[in-house]
Amino acid sequence: MTKETKMRKLLVLLPCTNKKPYTEAPTWKFVLKHLSPYLEHVDIAAVDCITNPRTGLPFGIVSRRSQRLTVGKDERPDPEKLESLVKEIRRQLRRRSYRYDRIVSYLNVKSFRTEIGDLVTEVKRHVNGTAL
Repeated sequence: MTKETKMRKLLVLLPCTNKKPYTEAPTWKFVLKHLSPYLEHVDIAAVDCITNPRTGLPFGIVSRRSQRLTVGKDERPDPEKLESLVKEIRRQLRRRSYRYDRIVSYLNVKSFRTEIGDLVTEVKRHVNGTAL
């Protein structure tokens, strides 16, 4: 199957958590429990502003598979880092967009929620009109 014909998934973006790995946090446990019958059709990832020590940039979108990279690290959301976080998330969404039919986000930091909503709209236009 090509990228265009392969069945695409839903991407669920959740907030980062103080507890790492994310899958051990109560919010993530709740979501995973309720989405478990559908996990072959759903990817779950965190939006995290933690600085990646390798790149010096925020991690941005952290998949369940990559969550171990954030263990032992934590940062509070910093308005001064919002621009670099948005830039990193934009790059990651564009790179991954062909995988998803839809993106759903539950973000508890208002500035993240607003910016990510704008990014999803932007990425929709970027992917030749395909709804995300």
